[in-house]
Amino acid sequence: MRSKIHICSKDEQYFMDELDKLNISYKYRYFEIVNYPYECDFYLDQYNIYIELNISPFHNNHFYDNTCQDDIDKLQELMQKAKTSSWYENAVRIWLKDVEKRDTAKKNNLNYVVLWSRQEIKFYINYLKEII
Repeated sequence: MRSKIHICSKDEQYFMDELDKLNISYKYRYFEIVNYPYECDFYLDQYNIYIELNISPFHNNHFYDNTCQDDIDKLQELMQKAKTSSWYENAVRIWLKDVEKRDTAKKNNLNYVVLWSRQEIKFYINYLKEII
């Protein structure tokens, strides 16, 4: 079990608490340069699962799709605002980086899970309860 650690997100703490209740070991903000050269929110070592919690507004609520006109328009809007705002600059960077992360996970055949809401976290925790 882990004690509470200082983190950025209540959702991350909630996820940690739920993993602790299930006695599932994890690494928080895990970094592995070979297969996934990004800081992953959680790595469940006993199951070899990489988990990203893409819940903050920086991630929007889905992966950027360069074939979707709504996403193209949204990105253009964010990029315009990014010219004068570091918040929007981060939003652009993170939204595009999420696609890179997903593609890297696919390319390296990783067990990769992305959760976009507290509700999805709850569903995933229930799924974990079933498989352990």
